[in-house]
Amino acid sequence: MSSKRAIRRRMCGDKVRFASLQEALSARRDMAVNGVDVTHLNAYRCRHCRSFHLGHMPSGILYQIRQRLEARA
Repeated sequence: MSSKRAIRRRMCGDKVRFASLQEALSARRDMAVNGVDVTHLNAYRCRHCRSFHLGHMPSGILYQIRQRLEARA
């Protein structure tokens, strides 16, 4: 069984931490300006460190977004 500290280290240990949602979204915008494809990135609050991170959207949510976009077309 993993300790909470080990889980926290594994979940957000190497990720960049942002103090606010606005900082995370600003970093995402900067990445887009520099040519990085950010359509799959999502800003979220980490439940372990309480900071904000950028990460991939869960596949279920991506699927729902794609379905809605296809329905509109």
